[in-house]
Amino acid sequence: MATEVKEKPPSPIQLIHANDLRNRTENGKAIQELTGSVHLRQDVLQVTCDKAINFQDEGRLIFEGNVVFWDTIRTLTALQVVYYQNTRRVTASKDVVITQDTLIIRCQKVLYLDNQEEAYFDGGVTLVDQASGSTIEGRRGNYSELEGLSKITGDPVFTERDTTDSIRMQIFGDQIEYYTTNHLAVSRDSVLVIRGDLEATGDLLEYNREEGWAVLSGSPRIYRKDEEIQGNKITMQFHDGDMDRLLVNGNASAIIPADTLGTNRKNWMRGQSMDMIVKNGQLTQTIVTGQAQALYFPVEDGERKGANKVSGDSITLWFTDGEVTRIKVTGGTQGTYYPEKIAHRANH
Repeated sequence: MATEVKEKPPSPIQLIHANDLRNRTENGKAIQELTGSVHLRQDVLQVTCDKAINFQDEGRLIFEGNVVFWDTIRTLTALQVVYYQNTRRVTASKDVVITQDTLIIRCQKVLYLDNQEEAYFDGGVTLVDQASGSTIEGRRGNYSELEGLSKITGDPVFTERDTTDSIRMQIFGDQIEYYTTNHLAVSRDSVLVIRGDLEATGDLLEYNREEGWAVLSGSPRIYRKDEEIQGNKITMQFHDGDMDRLLVNGNASAIIPADTLGTNRKNWMRGQSMDMIVKNGQLTQTIVTGQAQALYFPVEDGERKGANKVSGDSITLWFTDGEVTRIKVTGGTQGTYYPEKIAHRANH
């Protein structure tokens, strides 16, 4: 025979301190009013405020004025909090600030569902991760305690700052998710990344500052000045806050200005994948593999030297100050040289 498990009744609310206490009845219901340096406790939960109204028959309490609401997990401050004793549901409003682990969340209204495992934010949300120095802003959001996951919507923007508090990178999208445990940010749909003079677009971005990588997919493209890079997936790698490598997988291509002489000539590279090395913000080497092709316009001592179109299993190009200084082609090598007079035909 199955044994019926009875729910444990809620713990009583304990009064620690109040300057004034008054009891009254309204429509046959008992109401207790506390004012002046109010301090209440229920198990590990504690509340201080200027005024508390306890609707004792309903198990509902309203805290007003300088409310501080804390337990072993989080601290919440607000101008008003409504608390349901039996379910531990919480609604806080007006200048809400929540501190939990490394997170600080600011909003105008928050609803914590029963047992406070899920929260919904509204009225302008700002989430700050003190561990990573990252900030996410939007109009609304929610948080799952079990997953350690925040979701921000309503024109959300993720901002990362450097040690001088200057903006290093911003990420935009229709929705931005943030995982507290591993500091992973995920931006979905209409993704835009701005990092200095670099802009990147796509449908999905996963970024982990702690591990130093970002993966962009869904028709990803990177733009920088007159450069354009695209493929099926682009991985950006960072070291000490600077991007030092780009890995382009699937239908990889790149268009890069050919020289610094003020021409409209463009070097281009195509293949199944590309590995691009960056130092001090400048491209220094690119390895193209899988049906690799490249067109480049060499310059020597400031003089244009026509155009070279090459193909092979793999192509490695070295760059100095944006110009191709060396090239190596391996496997099934083919090439065509166009003298300067007819270099313009190389793109045809």
